[in-house]
Amino acid sequence: MKWCYNRFLRDADAQLGGPYDTVSPYPHCAVSAFVNWPVDLPEKQPETVLSHCYRDSTCGFYCWRNRWQDDQDTVITTLLNATRGYYESKADYAFYLNCGGKHGNWGTVVNGPTRYWHASPLGETSSLTISNGTCFGVDFTGASGADVLLVTTGPAEGQAVDLGTVKLICHFPTAGKPPVVSVDGGAAVVGKQRITLKDGHLVFGVTGR
Repeated sequence: MKWCYNRFLRDADAQLGGPYDTVSPYPHCAVSAFVNWPVDLPEKQPETVLSHCYRDSTCGFYCWRNRWQDDQDTVITTLLNATRGYYESKADYAFYLNCGGKHGNWGTVVNGPTRYWHASPLGETSSLTISNGTCFGVDFTGASGADVLLVTTGPAEGQAVDLGTVKLICHFPTAGKPPVVSVDGGAAVVGKQRITLKDGHLVFGVTGR
């Protein structure tokens, strides 16, 4: 949190004359910030502490981040269920992308409960199947030849490959020249990354691992 604050919030707070997250109309927030601020603790690189993806299983909110470096990082979010309350929000209809400082959306999602979710221990790969059976995959390993690879069985922008029973769309939102996707033995292959379907869900498998 301190790492993120120092890079994305500190300068704005300093311009407003309220350092250390004390810019608030509520005085108890400023007191809490001063009491809990890690003044003498060094910041830590978030990649050594945090996963690359998170899931809120109650609201169906999913968030991915490829790295913690600067404003060129890739951040992806989607909300599958509407939320109620003071900060209520409508459900999303796509994946929302912030890549290299540019905002956009990709794919199509529908409201409803998640059918399947799996993430690797560090969150570098993850597989999501939504209520209508559409599958999504996110790969940050770099094994594909690109630092960000998105995959879906639904309609979306990207390279289409036919696995016989299903068509996959692969998208490389941060690549100037995207790698070429091919088919080998029932798997979509891009670089060293192999993408297959097992029991109706996307599975990543890096060649040689």
